[in-house]
Amino acid sequence: MGNGASQIHTGMSEVSSGFNTVGNTFDRLNNGFNQFTSDFVPLPNESVKLQQTITDFQNNHPELAKDATFQHFVQKAQSINGGLDKFNSGLTDFSQNLSKTTAGSKKLIEGTNSITTKLEELSTGASKLADAQQQLANGANNVNKGWSKVISSLISIKSGEDKLKMGSKKLTNQLKNGAKQIQSIHAGQPIYEMMSNPVRLKEQLVHSVPNYGTGLAPYFLSLSLFVGALLLSTIFPIRETNKRAPSGMAWFLSKFIFLSAISIFHSVITNLILIYVIGLDPANKAYLYLFAFVTSLTFMSIILFLVTTANNAGRFLAIILLVLQLTSSAGTFPIELTPGFLQRIHSLMPMTYTVQGFRSIISTADYHLLRQDVLVLIVYLILSMLLTLLVMRHLLKKQTSSG
Repeated sequence: MGNGASQIHTGMSEVSSGFNTVGNTFDRLNNGFNQFTSDFVPLPNESVKLQQTITDFQNNHPELAKDATFQHFVQKAQSINGGLDKFNSGLTDFSQNLSKTTAGSKKLIEGTNSITTKLEELSTGASKLADAQQQLANGANNVNKGWSKVISSLISIKSGEDKLKMGSKKLTNQLKNGAKQIQSIHAGQPIYEMMSNPVRLKEQLVHSVPNYGTGLAPYFLSLSLFVGALLLSTIFPIRETNKRAPSGMAWFLSKFIFLSAISIFHSVITNLILIYVIGLDPANKAYLYLFAFVTSLTFMSIILFLVTTANNAGRFLAIILLVLQLTSSAGTFPIELTPGFLQRIHSLMPMTYTVQGFRSIISTADYHLLRQDVLVLIVYLILSMLLTLLVMRHLLKKQTSSG
C-alpha cells in the first residue's frame, strides 16, 4: 500500500509539473495578446477618423458623388471600418475568454498542487500504516508463540495431574494395605518402645578425654604462654639498654637470651602446676615440657619483634593478634563452626599450631601432626628473630647518626 501511494504521488507530481508548464504557456499567451491588443486599439479610432475625413471631403466636393472611382473608394473604406469594428469586438471577446482560461488554468494548477500535497500526506500515512501492520503482524506472531507455550504448559499440567491421580490412588491402596497389616499386629511393650523412640544415638569416641578441663587444656595453655610473654613486655625494657649496644647482634642477643631463660622458667612452672596441682595426665610428659618451651619462646620472639618495632603500638598489635588467635585457633569449637573470615586466617595464626600440638601431646598422641606443628612454630620463631635483628640494626644505625 505504501508503494502504491508513493507511485500515485510521483505521477501526480509529474501531472502538476505539466499543468505548471501549461499555466506558464497561458501566461505568456495572455501577455502577448495583451500586447497585441494594446497595439491594435488605435486602428479602429484611426479608421473612424479616416471615414470622417472621407465624408468631410465628399461633402466639400459634391461633384465626387457621381465619380464611380471615388465612390468605390468610399465603400472600401466603410467596409474596412466595419471589419475593424467586428474584429475589435471579436478581439474583446477573445481577450475575455483568454483571461478566463488563464484564471481557470491557475485554479487547476492550485488544485493539482493541493492534490499533490494531500497525496504526499497519504504516502506518509500509508508508510506509517505499513509499519503498524508489520508491528501488528509481529505482535500476532508473539501472541501465537505465547499461546503455544500456554498450551504446552497446560498439557504438562494435565500430565502431572494424571500422575498425581495415579499416585494418590496407589497411596490410598497402600494405606489400606498398611491399615490391614497394622490390624493384624499384636502390639506389646517392645512395639510401644520402638514407636516412641525409633532412633537411638550411638557414640564412637575418636580420642577419649577424662573430663572437660583436659579437652580445653591445649587452648588455655597456649593462652597463658602468650599472655605471660605479653605481660613480660610491660615490665622488661625490651627497647632500652643500659648503654649503647656495640652492634645490632649484641643488642639482639642480650634481649633474646634473657627471654629464652624466662621461657624455660615459664614453661616449666606452668607444666608443674598443670600436672601435679591440677592433675593433668598427658600422653607424654617430656614432649609437653619441650613443646611448651618452643611455644613460649615463639610467642616471646613475636612480641619482641612487635614491641621493638612499634613500642606501645606493638603491644596493641600483640593484643589484636591475641584476640584473632583466640577466635580462629579452634581451641573451643571446630573451625568449621566459625565464620568464614576466621576459617581463612586459621592456618596463619601461630596459636593454631600450638593448640594442635598440645592436643597431640595431652590426648591424641598423634606425634606425626606434632612434628608438623613444631616445624611451623620454628618457622615463626626464626622469622621473628631475623626481623627483630634487622629492626635493632636499623635503630642502632639511626641512634649513631643522630648522636
